[in-house]
Amino acid sequence: MRSTQFLAAVALGAALAVPASAASGEPAVLAAVAAYRSAIAEGSLDKLAAVVEPELTVLEGMHLNQGWADYRDNHIGPEMKEWKSLRVSDPSVVDVSVAGDWAYAVSRATYTIALPRRTVVLEAAETFVLRLRGGSWRVRHVHSSSRKLREEKP
Repeated sequence: MRSTQFLAAVALGAALAVPASAASGEPAVLAAVAAYRSAIAEGSLDKLAAVVEPELTVLEGMHLNQGWADYRDNHIGPEMKEWKSLRVSDPSVVDVSVAGDWAYAVSRATYTIALPRRTVVLEAAETFVLRLRGGSWRVRHVHSSSRKLREEKP
């Protein structure tokens, strides 16, 4: 999967959960991943909830969140409150596979997070595991790791 195809999927990502009848296979999976990232960048827990499963697991570095409520209340929700903004750039897909009701996408992206006193730029590698439920691809698991490229102070 080439990065230009992924960017096309990002454009499709305006819908948070892509119905299987509207699209199937890789484009729909990539649109769901793009919707996940878009919800994070917008700082919208409601939009994020629409694209993840309640049983979501998130492994970031060595920290594990089990369930949407845990991730929302103890990880991403508090982080979003600290951000002035978050921008995702240079997303690229390393691998994507769809097998029946399950899919995964391995990707990389750069995250620029503006905090009150500094801006942090991270290079991230991510694996998204998705399940087709109710006609929509939903994120079931995310594993991400990152390294700081730079930190800027105003």
